[in-house]
Amino acid sequence: SVPGGAQPAAGAAITRVVGTVRDARGAPLAGAVVTARDVRTGATRSATASPSGSYAVTGLAPGRYTLVASRIGYRRETRAD
Repeated sequence: SVPGGAQPAAGAAITRVVGTVRDARGAPLAGAVVTARDVRTGATRSATASPSGSYAVTGLAPGRYTLVASRIGYRRETRAD
């Protein structure tokens, strides 16, 4: 699963998406790449999940994003805003 939510940085028009990537059994999926794609512009930014499965995609302009998590050997997971 790829839960996350945009959280505005204090005093700035920049957001970030944070969450945890887990496999179907609920175990953290270290090394998964999470990509946030701006629905309007198509711009993307990515982050790699830590050993605990946590990630933070930073430096995002405010807007709506589609998140895609991928890792070799696993099915790609997509979540839309």
